[in-house]
Amino acid sequence: MMKRFFQICLVLLSVTTFCVADVTPYSPVQEHFILPQGTQLLAAKGIDGSLIELQDGAQFEIVDADREEVMEWKTNSPLTISANPYWFSSSDFFITNRHTGTYVGANYTAGPVMDHHFTNRIFHIDPYEGEIILIDGRGNQTCWKLDPHDIMHIQRWEKGDTVIIGVYDNWYSRFVSSSKFIIVSYENLDFVKFVRANNVPL
Repeated sequence: MMKRFFQICLVLLSVTTFCVADVTPYSPVQEHFILPQGTQLLAAKGIDGSLIELQDGAQFEIVDADREEVMEWKTNSPLTISANPYWFSSSDFFITNRHTGTYVGANYTAGPVMDHHFTNRIFHIDPYEGEIILIDGRGNQTCWKLDPHDIMHIQRWEKGDTVIIGVYDNWYSRFVSSSKFIIVSYENLDFVKFVRANNVPL
């Protein structure tokens, strides 16, 4: 009887050891992604869908009617930010989930975290030629050429300002500009919502 008891204990111990060894250890380190220009990642969201945070810490408040949709979105989903083309809307931007194909209305409420490795800042700006060089927290630089009609809007922009890159893809964009992207500066949001631009070689 005692021998049988020890045999059962040995089997249970071996099963427990196997299960524990089989469990993948939890790691809080975020996955690394190479993002196409104009694409962001959903880093976090409010439990009621009222707020989303991008990978650089920038935050957008979601309009009431679209919050249930955001609650269905998964973190690390790729997102794009575009200008809302409807003048009398309650939001300045649309945020599109590239995995689900759904979009929501949103307003920019908090800028990127300074010195975060995903945060883009203005490294050089030529307000006369409409050229901007951005640098992220890892030291990567990109060059942007503004739509000629938007050059006047960057006169207040300064070196060190944080920006996010969105896409210029609303229904009428191809009729009014050859630009494929928008640059949004949180520090200058009260003056201009965005400027249109294209990525060009350094």
